[in-house]
Amino acid sequence: MRTPALGVALVLAVATMSAGAMPAAAAPTLSGRLDALVGGFPGGTAIWIGDPSAAQPLYTKNADTQVIAASLWKLAVLAEVERRVDLGQLRYDDTIVIEPEDVTEDGSFEAPGTELTVDEALERMITISDNGTAMAFWRILGAGSINTLLSKSGIAGFHVAADTSEDNIVTARAVGTYFTKLAKGQLVSKTASARMLTRLERQQINDRIPAQLPEGTRVAHKTGDLAGLVHDAGIVITPRSQRVVVAMTWDTDDDPATELISHVAGAVYSEAITPPASARYSVPLETQYVQHGATLALDVDVENIGDDEWTAAGPRRMGLVWELRDASNAVVARGPKALPLGRVPPGGSVRVPVVVGVPARPGDTRLVLGLQDASGRALSALGVATASIPVRIHLPFLAATEVRIPSVLHRREASLMEVRYTAFEPVRWDDHHLSLGWRFVDRSTDRVVAQGAVPLGVMKTYERTGTFFAPLVAPNVRGTYVLEYELRERGFLAGEPRAQVVEVGAPRTYPD
Repeated sequence: MRTPALGVALVLAVATMSAGAMPAAAAPTLSGRLDALVGGFPGGTAIWIGDPSAAQPLYTKNADTQVIAASLWKLAVLAEVERRVDLGQLRYDDTIVIEPEDVTEDGSFEAPGTELTVDEALERMITISDNGTAMAFWRILGAGSINTLLSKSGIAGFHVAADTSEDNIVTARAVGTYFTKLAKGQLVSKTASARMLTRLERQQINDRIPAQLPEGTRVAHKTGDLAGLVHDAGIVITPRSQRVVVAMTWDTDDDPATELISHVAGAVYSEAITPPASARYSVPLETQYVQHGATLALDVDVENIGDDEWTAAGPRRMGLVWELRDASNAVVARGPKALPLGRVPPGGSVRVPVVVGVPARPGDTRLVLGLQDASGRALSALGVATASIPVRIHLPFLAATEVRIPSVLHRREASLMEVRYTAFEPVRWDDHHLSLGWRFVDRSTDRVVAQGAVPLGVMKTYERTGTFFAPLVAPNVRGTYVLEYELRERGFLAGEPRAQVVEVGAPRTYPD
């Protein structure tokens, strides 16, 4: 294996891809920006950009071109050491010794004979890219076991040299696959992946991927440098999602290479924090009433208010999902699968029939509608708007009611109301303790300004009709309101909701 000091900027173009970007879930503006950056670069590039939650990369350029790894090969060493730690074959407090043959002319910071714990050696190998510790691990572990781990992990195109006559070779796709598995907790093990990510976040060479990102952005990455070669690869963790960024360059000076990589990372970060879609919904504003155990059917209009077209297939397709949430915001029902929206251009809309099976438990709920992308990810977590419809699940109605309430009420004073009922058939064989629930709604804002319930009395099982008289005390407000009311039993609906306009005036005055 050639030591880093003797490596040359040789590119083995065995499987070079075309210069264009692959079809991707990312917005076309990202592909355009990256194409412009790469097109103006005075050297060779291999780029791989991915979202760990997506099945396909977001952007590639020469992703299968074989490139000398420089210090990116230390990623494979890190994974093999962590595998052996998981198995108990190595411990972090075990020691290794830096031998004279481990020390390279450049990039080695430990003198021959230095003893380090495994943990200390890994830290130096990753965070400051020390060559001596990497060569010591390579000597102890053996290239065969390292390459076997890469192969078993499904990382093709990543080869660690068997001896000093070879180069360490990688492709952008191989390194992208490595970091994708790492982000998903699938490299070696979930706990080992977490340990590796934590160490990679302590990287001290930060003149490339992190250079143009907001201060404090978490980046777990590894750089690589040789004469004519400048690489960086890792995971950028944004407030919305994660992105894997792999950028390798050759045949150019260091300054334009580091600048290119930082610009690529900046473009990817900007795309990642932008919502992947924007939507507006046209839904009923009034409360929807549905009997428990029944179904609620309604039409929802979904408008694409973003800049990109939604497609019927492929990575840009969108679906409508729904959840029914109770008063504590717990999910009590959800759609079995996303409802396809089909092709919707920017500014266009589509009408979707939504059928909701409600649970057999009465109560007030909310029907929440939102978008889901092609990978099955609900986009509400990324800030994409949702719609909410109030849904009241009720018991079977017991009676038809006719309520007489004066049209003029007096603030904080009682007025007599008359409630006539006619029971529906069949009536359950027990007595029914009924009340009248009421709400005063501001007509200009639709805001409920006061609400309550008035006990009415008992409807006997043998009664089919009857009348209740009860006082309704007006709230401490003045003006004209919509008075909504309904018959209730044990707090649940027992009759069809109704409404009328009432005026609430000043308290009554009486002559001396």
